[in-house]
Amino acid sequence: MSIPGTTVVLGYCDLAAAGARLLHHIYVQDAALLESSLTVLGLTVAIRTYAETSVSFVVVCDPVPDALCTAFAAELTDLLVGKRVVLLTAPNVPLPSADERFVFWTQFHATAPLSGLSSALFHPIPLAKWTLKDAFLCACLHFFQVEALPLTVLLVRGYKYTGRVADGSAEAIATLGEALPLVLQALGMSTSFEVDAKSASVMKMLSMHQAAHGGESSVLYN
Repeated sequence: MSIPGTTVVLGYCDLAAAGARLLHHIYVQDAALLESSLTVLGLTVAIRTYAETSVSFVVVCDPVPDALCTAFAAELTDLLVGKRVVLLTAPNVPLPSADERFVFWTQFHATAPLSGLSSALFHPIPLAKWTLKDAFLCACLHFFQVEALPLTVLLVRGYKYTGRVADGSAEAIATLGEALPLVLQALGMSTSFEVDAKSASVMKMLSMHQAAHGGESSVLYN
């Protein structure tokens, strides 16, 4: 099965399960929604595409165990060859509380460089400073760059998703939800996307933290 859109927005079960939940609650008025799913190495990947748009929202619905990260990222990359990718992630990063309101971004092999984003919301990712414990994210970044996929990464500070109202994950979803339509517009998408961050924040979904992975793996972001 192929992914219809030429641009793919990718979310997965990160620490806060933020991107995965958010992408289930993005809408386009008066456009038919085409939904499908596929199984990759035993894990479910949902594909949501609105008719007459060039964007597919792809959600890795299951947490990816550390032991499968490399193989899964390789399989996922094969599905994304020829696509422009926007990757959403909410890992634990070393940020002062005053900076948690920002969306951090970077691009690799960009065909449409981001411009015009407000510094009140967007900051470049400090690639040289951050070390993350997210093996799946780093595996994806490795394979996406090997295949030279045009990639935009949007990152917000994530907290462990517990299913409780005050776990901090709702804030991560709200921040990503505010940023994503602006980024898609900056990348040349003419479609107006609407985000229901409130519904996304109460959606129940496993996160990396809740899944049994075995030991943590520490990997460099860049």
